[in-house]
Amino acid sequence: MAFSVLSLLSDARRSDDELQGDLFDAFMGDFDAVSDVLMRRAELVTNADAVFADCAQAAQVPVAVPAEVAKAARGVSGRRREKVSRTPVTAQVTVRDRRREAMEKEDRRVQRRLVKSGLLAAGEVDEDEEDAVVPFPDLGGSAYEERQRFFPGVGVDSDSAIGSVDRVGLPRGSTREVGKGYEEIFIPPPKMDARMKSSLVDVSDALSEHPELLTAMKGVTTLNRLQSSVYPAAFKSNENLLVCAPTGAGKTNVALLTIFKEIVEVKRREKRAFKVVYVAPMKALAAEVTEKFGKRLGPLGLRVREFTGDMSLSRAEAMETHVLVTTPEKWDVVTRKTGSDLSDSVTLFIVDEIHLLHDERGAVLESIVARTLRLSEAAQRQIRLVGLSATLPNYADVGSFMRVNPQKGLFYFDGSYRPVPLSQTFIGISEGGQSNSGEARRRREGKMHEMAWKKVKDSLQRGHQAMIFVHSRKGTALAAREMLGRAAEDSLEDIFLGGESKGQGNLPPSKPNKDGGRKDSVSVLPTWAAKEISKSKTGDIRDLCSRGVGIHNAGLPRPDRKLVEKLFAEGVIKLLCCTATLAWGVNLPARTVVIMGTEVYDAEKGGFVQLGMLDVMQIFGRAGRPQFDTEGEGTIITMHEHLGKYLSLLTSSIPIESKLGASASRLANHLNAEIVSGTVSSIGEGVRWLSYTYLSVRMPQNPLVYGIDWAEVEADRGLHSRRATLIEQASKALDDARMCRYDPRTGALTATDLGRVSSHFYVSHETIVLWNDLFTQLPMEPAVTDADWEEVYKTVLHAVSCATEFEQMRSRQEEAEELDNLTREACPIPLKSGSETREGKVAILLQAYISRAYIRMSDLSYVVQSCTRLLRALFEVSLSRGYPSLSLASLELARASESRIWPFQHPLWQFTYSARRGGGLTIQQETVATIEASGEKGTLACLREMTREELSILVRAPKMALTVIKVARAVPTLAILSATVAPLSRTVLQFEVRLRPNFRWYDNIHGNAEAWWLWVEDFEEDRVYYSQRILLTKVQVRAMNGDQVDPSDDVKSHSLNLTFSVPVFDPPSSRYSLRVESERWHTGGGSTAALPVSNMDLPVEENKKTDLLDLRPLSVKTSLDAEEATMFQGDFSHFKPLQTQAFHTARHTDDNMLVSAPSGSAKKILAELAILRAIRERPNSTVVYIAPDRDSVLLQRKKWQRLESLVKGRVQVMDSLRSVPSQNALVDVGLVLATPVAWSHFSDSWDNSMMAESVSLFVFDDLQLMSDVNCIGVEMLISRIRYGAMNTSGSTGRIPRLVSLCEEVPNASEVADWLGVDRQKGFFCFSANVRQVPRESQVIGIAGDRYTSRMHSVNRSLFSMMQRHSAKKPVLIYVSSRRQTLLTAENLLLLASMDGKEKPFVGLQSDTEQSISKALRQTSDHRLRSCLTNGIGLYHEMMTSREQDAVEILFRKGHIQVMIATFAVARKLSVPCHLVVVKGTETYRPQQRRFEEIPLADILQMIGQVGRPAVDSVCYAIVYVHEPKKTLYKKFLHEKLPIESAIHRNLSDTLMKEISSRRVKSLRDAVEFLSRTFMFWRLKTNPGYYGLKKKKGVKASVPKLERLNQGALYWISEMATSALRSLVEKKSISISDGFISSDMNVET
Repeated sequence: MAFSVLSLLSDARRSDDELQGDLFDAFMGDFDAVSDVLMRRAELVTNADAVFADCAQAAQVPVAVPAEVAKAARGVSGRRREKVSRTPVTAQVTVRDRRREAMEKEDRRVQRRLVKSGLLAAGEVDEDEEDAVVPFPDLGGSAYEERQRFFPGVGVDSDSAIGSVDRVGLPRGSTREVGKGYEEIFIPPPKMDARMKSSLVDVSDALSEHPELLTAMKGVTTLNRLQSSVYPAAFKSNENLLVCAPTGAGKTNVALLTIFKEIVEVKRREKRAFKVVYVAPMKALAAEVTEKFGKRLGPLGLRVREFTGDMSLSRAEAMETHVLVTTPEKWDVVTRKTGSDLSDSVTLFIVDEIHLLHDERGAVLESIVARTLRLSEAAQRQIRLVGLSATLPNYADVGSFMRVNPQKGLFYFDGSYRPVPLSQTFIGISEGGQSNSGEARRRREGKMHEMAWKKVKDSLQRGHQAMIFVHSRKGTALAAREMLGRAAEDSLEDIFLGGESKGQGNLPPSKPNKDGGRKDSVSVLPTWAAKEISKSKTGDIRDLCSRGVGIHNAGLPRPDRKLVEKLFAEGVIKLLCCTATLAWGVNLPARTVVIMGTEVYDAEKGGFVQLGMLDVMQIFGRAGRPQFDTEGEGTIITMHEHLGKYLSLLTSSIPIESKLGASASRLANHLNAEIVSGTVSSIGEGVRWLSYTYLSVRMPQNPLVYGIDWAEVEADRGLHSRRATLIEQASKALDDARMCRYDPRTGALTATDLGRVSSHFYVSHETIVLWNDLFTQLPMEPAVTDADWEEVYKTVLHAVSCATEFEQMRSRQEEAEELDNLTREACPIPLKSGSETREGKVAILLQAYISRAYIRMSDLSYVVQSCTRLLRALFEVSLSRGYPSLSLASLELARASESRIWPFQHPLWQFTYSARRGGGLTIQQETVATIEASGEKGTLACLREMTREELSILVRAPKMALTVIKVARAVPTLAILSATVAPLSRTVLQFEVRLRPNFRWYDNIHGNAEAWWLWVEDFEEDRVYYSQRILLTKVQVRAMNGDQVDPSDDVKSHSLNLTFSVPVFDPPSSRYSLRVESERWHTGGGSTAALPVSNMDLPVEENKKTDLLDLRPLSVKTSLDAEEATMFQGDFSHFKPLQTQAFHTARHTDDNMLVSAPSGSAKKILAELAILRAIRERPNSTVVYIAPDRDSVLLQRKKWQRLESLVKGRVQVMDSLRSVPSQNALVDVGLVLATPVAWSHFSDSWDNSMMAESVSLFVFDDLQLMSDVNCIGVEMLISRIRYGAMNTSGSTGRIPRLVSLCEEVPNASEVADWLGVDRQKGFFCFSANVRQVPRESQVIGIAGDRYTSRMHSVNRSLFSMMQRHSAKKPVLIYVSSRRQTLLTAENLLLLASMDGKEKPFVGLQSDTEQSISKALRQTSDHRLRSCLTNGIGLYHEMMTSREQDAVEILFRKGHIQVMIATFAVARKLSVPCHLVVVKGTETYRPQQRRFEEIPLADILQMIGQVGRPAVDSVCYAIVYVHEPKKTLYKKFLHEKLPIESAIHRNLSDTLMKEISSRRVKSLRDAVEFLSRTFMFWRLKTNPGYYGLKKKKGVKASVPKLERLNQGALYWISEMATSALRSLVEKKSISISDGFISSDMNVET
């Protein structure tokens, strides 16, 4: 290092600024060292000659550092003190500052305390010598016995990598040789200390209590030294483990012991089924571990499966697997998606090669380990962590990161624990210098071959076998021929041929002769070997293997690879030239292993990189045969400038650092994943998440690497402020990219759809930023012509190819010709960038792959895998941003890259053998080409309609006709049966769509489910207004197609019915269309339907509001009689402003009233005042209260118990048909509370006069629910009452009064006209500001496709909102189901416990504990009891009334703070709260087997309950909705929707009810009945909602109102005729001479 640093400083042509980068690398990120060296540059250059002389003198003697001097040193604070070595390769420059010296002085004081306590020998601390090495009590020397007490069974030799090597020295016995063009350093194998020889654990004794486990250890009699040392901790405890040992030491069997522990726990404690996740760093290693564990655990009935990018599993397969072997990236993707049952079921988490934390992929390892730790803590269940690592100096830091107890679970083993001790040789090639000329490269390659041959020849002459590892497939044959050529030069052609017979096998080598050969050696191939070699189809195999040299790479046919493995294993060939795939996938050891060169092409980075340490250690792990060799020999040949790196890494002298904070973007990516998964919802939680990472462990230990000054560490030892700064910076970056929403005021972090796409598809933050810029440059015009669409496809390709995932890729000069050829022959989409750019190269390779062209470039695999993922992400981003053309093009190209067919090709190409999507149902390419050439006759729709004979003629192959029919019907299409549009307001349209699957389901083709995307696009504006992913299972598809369907099912069940709302502009566009596209199948164009919007008449609402007057509140005592005033006693003393303003109309007149006001405005008090007037004016009559459902009736019955003393008679409740009394039951009834159906059934036989005589007042509550199809009875009942009033007002003079209450609606004035309300007297329409307690409403979008995942991800946000808005105040939460009540309660308690709060939701009243105990005695449900104990009440429809009352009382009195109720009981509840939360707006419909939106009126009713009038000055309502619907719900909650009629949705049943009651006897009666309904009134203002079209033939001169009346009458006449005709066809009625008759008594 001294040579390189002084060489840099001596270069006068380079300025200090130019040298900073190189010096930063030389000093491994030490900013202070770089600064000091540059300041002293002149002085160092002046003394350079003396330094070079000293180094040259030191280079002439072997390196032998005394162990007592070179002992590894670490201070208590974790900072290492170092000495400067004279060794050129491993020397390090140490720059000291005063702050560091002061901290080291503090360390020495701590050391003295350790001496006093007896944990450290007094002689090991030298306080007088400034540069004395500070020993650590757990490393060798005189502290060995103390370490054994803490770490039993683990020994460290004084010659081991940790025991005698620090960052400035090499092990004892190391030698250095400098030759012409190279430098060679030899490190001898470590020797086992006698202290480490301990008895081995006998397997049969260890597993004697569990004999079934012995079958999994078949062939193993004893554990080796390492396994015997770890056995007690691995098998007899549940401690987290970190085992650091060299490759091949037996760490995998330690993992097996921990799996045995899980098996024993299941058997012993009847523990729930376990699941083990084994994280391997590479797919090849994952496959190897899967095979090994499968053989071991298979006899126990356990399933072991690989779960990588190449081996995907269904959810069911993954759940039934006991051991999942995966890669870090795959498991990261799985656990990023919340609500995963898979991640929640893990009990043992094993991470292999965890020392790769320092690798570029180390941030992923940090993320998944931190996520697992947090999951274990949040779920309050143990997930055991086991880390397996190579030797590393700061293993204690890694153990701290994994939460390993250092006294019980931390194990370190040096190289002496390797089954075959390994000697290591490092050769640095300096031939040719730094020149990159062709001549210099050839000289370097020649020197590499020379040094490789030197090591191989030495091994072969000693009778051993050798392997040479190269890094390209072509390089294996080149290396083999180079070795043969050099052997020929040395007259050693026969040195490569081995054993004499097939049965001899891989025997131990015999002693060499004087001439270097082996005794009785035979230079002729055995007969069997020569015969098998001759059968090889590869020329290189036949040529080279016959001469004793084998080659092995992934490009060879599998039989040839097996043949070479067999020949080498049998000892027939003695030299094998191979690639690293052999080291990973095949257990084929040799005495000598040579790595020839360390430059490896990385497709992800688009260039050559240095061979990773994981590969080096894996290759060195093949050195030495445990059965025969006493030593293995590993040699690595690299360039001289990289020699120090490999020497330091392989001798474990450089501590590993975190890569999570290596860049701001990387931290932002992983923070975004946590935000999307719901584990981080604020800056504080982000800081807490960072504390679980390896970054938080290493930052205080080595702050300079992370750009932190020691002064900051002194001020904040935990670096909490620094962590907060990092999280805040990352949050701002995500917010700028629209990947999350960051509120600097509150610190809240909310996920967005863009962030979800980035997380789930593994798209980097930089790529999202790039795409955001791309969207701003898109043209606003829609794609119409072929040229427009070509430009769209070019844009999509360019967006993907510009992604930062390809930023390291380069277009090399030698690839130019091939890229140009591919551009001409295989790229139908023109390029935006040339082939010489990385963007152009990516676009060319992707198109060539889709076109099935022959491609030789090694970048292809990475490009295709990345592009497919990026195209899927771009599709969802484009769809969420509302770009239809870009969305369609992205989806088509994503499908094209998966199936390798272009969108313009025939869909049946997907079933050819080359596409491999047919699942066994395939057709020949020639057949598809014939169909494609037939034009219109060959379309998918035509093929499905053809007979077998017609197809035989078309394809000219009768035998293929049946197969063509099958594959044509197997293409999954979703047909649009109908699509209707109805305007809800001038800004919102409601769509009703019916879809039906139009294909045949095959399990081997379609799997368990198929997905489609539906979206509504505006062609003129080129915008997507609505999108939805549709997932259909096999059962649903077969049911809709008529297979295995119950005959009693309604026809509608054979289709998928969707209802959704879409925004519209005024005037509306004329080109709305509906599109349905398969998610993964090319179907030849999808399904589309034009939507009739342009000619639609949008409603015109007369939104007249009543101003709230500034009146003096009326006193209850002075404005009411004494008896009446007692009814309100205790509630309030004065009426509210709204009640005061309408008091006179309600209490002193008989005028009909309509009060439209928001929930929480106490408008029902006006109904009570009207009831008091009716009781006083007509004491012998009946007051009827009508509520839309049973729960509302029962709730009002509880509230109006105070009226019983004033009502002259008893109170009758009619909440269902079964509760309807006899006809004479109203004789002594003063108040009736009923549902519309019950009252209609009771009063069916009444005529108009009876109604007027018996009832004085009708109160209709929640009139806004009349829009619901289930509340048609309300409209029918009011129509009957109004009709009766008009017919009887003149004869009797008595008509029932109507008082109606509803939410704030825009068409209240129209409703009032229909009700017969005088707008000047009885019409009151107030805005939202009349609420007793002002309400702040918030709509929060939840990203994600799966409902359960969304509900899980919202829990942390919900908890944060509760803490922010209602920390100690009552909270009411509405969820969709009983299961969600329990899940929400459990998650809230877990989150509270993570904050260190015990029973956080229990009230603070003195009698709280007693009241809760009383409630617990009233329930036997243990889950409810547990929740109540912690202050959370559950409230759902399956609870008994006693349980419901107990929970409600506790919540009302403040003994519990939180109540979680289902949507089904929302109208049954009326409890005061400060915060109400609607957690999701969907509920599951078992009949349709899917989730559907709940009515908006229900949501308004739920949030209307919030607010405590006498307590709160402000209250809060939060509604969580699916992200795509967020904008619409904001519009709904603030703009409100008008009341519409629902009679037209079920007109046949409605008329049948009137016919059965004898009120409709003819078509004229039916038309007259419909003309009295609210539907007739709305036909004039919103005809489009009911499908009313302009009547042809009406003159334009006719006034508009008259035209509307004529059109409405004509429409209801047609509708009535159609409904009656339907009833006749069903034989429900008969029509004779224009009169309707029915003998049926139909109840609806």
